[in-house]
Amino acid sequence: MIDLAGLIRSFADLLRPCEGNADRLDAWIPAADATHLPHLHSFIRGLAQDHDAVILPFHNGAPESVNTKTKSIM
Repeated sequence: MIDLAGLIRSFADLLRPCEGNADRLDAWIPAADATHLPHLHSFIRGLAQDHDAVILPFHNGAPESVNTKTKSIM
């Protein structure tokens, strides 16, 4: 049985900045694609198409949350 929740949890782990995430993502994409879950196919295609942007070694989470909070206050 294919565990969609497990795939999602393993992808969620990749969202935390950590050394080696690019390699883990490169392994996650074909593993998720091999499950043949149709609702993941477009997501996987998008990750593959934007691969260079997805694996950037930095993120703007903190500044972006400040921007979002400021916009909601305004």
